[in-house]
Amino acid sequence: MFGLVACGSGGASGGGSGGASATGGSSSGGSSASGGSSGSGGKVGSGGTTSSGGTSASGGATATGGNKGSGGATATGGSSASGGSGTASGGASGTGGVSGSGGTTGSGGVTASGGATAGGGKSGSGGVSGGAGSSGSGGAMAGGGSSGAGCIICDDFESGTALDAAKWVIDTTQDPSAGKAEIVSGGAHGSGKAVKVSGGYIKVAAASGLFSTVPLHFYLRVNMKFDMVQQPDHVTYMMFEDETNMGELRIGAQNGGMIWNYSTNDTILPDYNAAAMSLKPPANEWHCFEFEIDGNAPAMHAWMDGTESMQMLLDGTATSGIDDRWMRDMPGWKPAITNFAFGEGYPAGSITSWFDDIAISASRVGCTF
Repeated sequence: MFGLVACGSGGASGGGSGGASATGGSSSGGSSASGGSSGSGGKVGSGGTTSSGGTSASGGATATGGNKGSGGATATGGSSASGGSGTASGGASGTGGVSGSGGTTGSGGVTASGGATAGGGKSGSGGVSGGAGSSGSGGAMAGGGSSGAGCIICDDFESGTALDAAKWVIDTTQDPSAGKAEIVSGGAHGSGKAVKVSGGYIKVAAASGLFSTVPLHFYLRVNMKFDMVQQPDHVTYMMFEDETNMGELRIGAQNGGMIWNYSTNDTILPDYNAAAMSLKPPANEWHCFEFEIDGNAPAMHAWMDGTESMQMLLDGTATSGIDDRWMRDMPGWKPAITNFAFGEGYPAGSITSWFDDIAISASRVGCTF
C-alpha cells in the first residue's frame, strides 16, 4: 500500500551436519568405533557417551533408554544430540540446535529462516532488509513499511483509523472547508487501509521538520487510484514547497495525462498537447507512481508501474513540446524542496483519489511488494 548474522540455515557457521566432525560425535556410534569404546552397547557404544542420543547422542548416558536415554535430559533436542548444545546433528551448529534450524540462529532462530536475518526475521523476508524489510523487495519502503534504512518519510496508513498527527497535518491556508482526507479500508496490493481524498481542495502536508533531512536529489513512491480517468481540466495531487522560487512544484494532470506544474507562473511539463500522451492511469485501479527530483542537475523523472513517461522528463536538453517551455519559463531553476504534501486541488470536487504506501528516500524504492 500509501510504514545479521549471515549464517547458513542450521548453524552459526554452517558447522558439520551432525557434529563437530562426524554425525553424532567423534565417530558414528562411539568414541572411536561404531557402537562404543570396545563393543556395541558398551560404555560408549551405541547410545553411549558420544553416540547418537547420549550426552551428545540419542538414547542416554551409556545405552539406548539409559540414564539419559531417548527422551532424557539430552536426548533428541537435548544438549548436543539433535537439537542439543554439542555439535551433533542439530547441535550448536547442526539443524535444530543452539544455532540449528529452530535454534538460536537456525531456521526460526536468530539468524535462520524466521530469525534475525533469515526469512521472517529482522533482516529476512519480512525483516529489516529482506522481503518486506527495509531495503529488500517489498521492504520498509516497499510494501508500505513505515520505517527502514533510507526511508525518510514513509507511511502505509495501516496503524490507525486517522492520519498520524506525528507525520501529517492538514493545510488549511488556502481553502479550509472544501476537501476531506480519511483513512478507509481497501488499500493497494490488497492491504487493509489507504487515504481517500474527496470533496475538493485539500492538502495533507508532512509534519514540521520531517522533510529536513531529505537531500536535494530524492525519490517519491506512492500508490494512487482514481474514480475516473484524468480529465481535460487541470488537477493537482502532490505538492512540493520550493525554496528556490518561493513557489510550489506540483504533480497532477491536464488534458487527460499526468504533468508537472509550477505555481508562480503556471508553467507545465509537458505542454498541453503532449500531456495527452503522458501517464494515463485507468479508473478504479491501483497504480504505482514513482517520481525523481534532482535539485543538483536539475532533472525530473516520472514512472507508472515501472514504465517511465518520456513526456514528464526534464533532463537539461530542450525537447520540443516536452521540457522546452519549462526551461524557457524557469531559466536557471534548481529546485530546493523543503516540504511535501498530497491531496487534491484545482478543480474542486471533480475527482476522488486514493493514496497509499508513500515513501520518500534518497534512493529509488521501486514498486515490488
